[in-house]
Amino acid sequence: MAESERLRLKDVRAAYRLVGECRELGDDAQAWRRQMLAGLRQLIGARVALCMQLHQVGTEAERISAPLDSGFLDTAEQALWSEYQREQAYRDDPFHLRYYGDFAGVLRTRRLEAIVDAREWLRSRHYNDYVRACGLDDRIASSLRRSGGSAGTIQVIVLHRSAADGKYSRREERLVRLFHQELAPMLGRTLSLPGAETEREELPLRLRQVLACLLQGDGEKQIALRLGI
Repeated sequence: MAESERLRLKDVRAAYRLVGECRELGDDAQAWRRQMLAGLRQLIGARVALCMQLHQVGTEAERISAPLDSGFLDTAEQALWSEYQREQAYRDDPFHLRYYGDFAGVLRTRRLEAIVDAREWLRSRHYNDYVRACGLDDRIASSLRRSGGSAGTIQVIVLHRSAADGKYSRREERLVRLFHQELAPMLGRTLSLPGAETEREELPLRLRQVLACLLQGDGEKQIALRLGI
């Protein structure tokens, strides 16, 4: 592996620092996700960062929920992102189709060039109508299939680099993967997920205590001992 592709100690420290910052804001799903996007943009030199949840990928029922963005320059760029969601433009995005076409594992982090041929990408409607229109080019996508979440739910982070800033390196791809890998065990536990706060508040105190124990991996007998039931 070339030296330029290796993760550096300062990279690893920065990634873990960002994980810690997210954990400190974990009770507020919007707050920690905004901190995550801002931190990742700084970490790898992305101009635009997006996160969302994907449901039922590859089916007619495929949809996006809880979208959040950081780094769009103006309302015109923001409007394109809104149109992307409304028109479900990902359905003919060659990167999206190939990336998820054989996604059978838990975590996948890839740069654009590892998924789709450059000539096909530059001819695509998705690139010309959305990516290029915002002055963006290369991307890193990191997708995590949530354990314990709804069936078919995938948490997605997408990081776009400005067209003027060149391509991402393998090192930056590895850095995003490291961050997402370390974040994974906290999702739905120390990190609240979108829509979960209200549901949790509606439960009686004892049920919330039992739920917290379950999320920590306790069995029924352990929960009974801990709570004195």
